[in-house]
This record gives sequence, C-alpha cells and structure tokens, in this order.
Amino acid sequence: MFEDLTSAQAARVLGISAAGYRIRLMRARRALRGHLAPGTFRTELLEAQS
Repeated sequence: MFEDLTSAQAARVLGISAAGYRIRLMRARRALRGHLAPGTFRTELLEAQS
C-alpha cells in the first residue's frame, strides 16, 4: 500500500515536508546499512538506491 507512494505523497501521510521525508529516508537507509554486513547483496542494493 505505502510502497507505491511518491516522496510528496509519503511526506503528506507523515505530516512533514517532502525534504524532511527524503532526509528521514536517507537516515533510515544509512542506519540499516550499518546493521548489515559489508559486501552483502543487501548493502549493495541499498547503495544503488541512494
């Protein structure tokens, strides 16, 4: 349901600005990357999306 939202739509749902949403998303990806083992497929996927 939420995965198809644009950044602007997701920001509206959260009640924050689009810029705030993108910053939160970047921080969440960085935190997740820090919890995954270096060089794993998942970290490569996240890096490609950043």
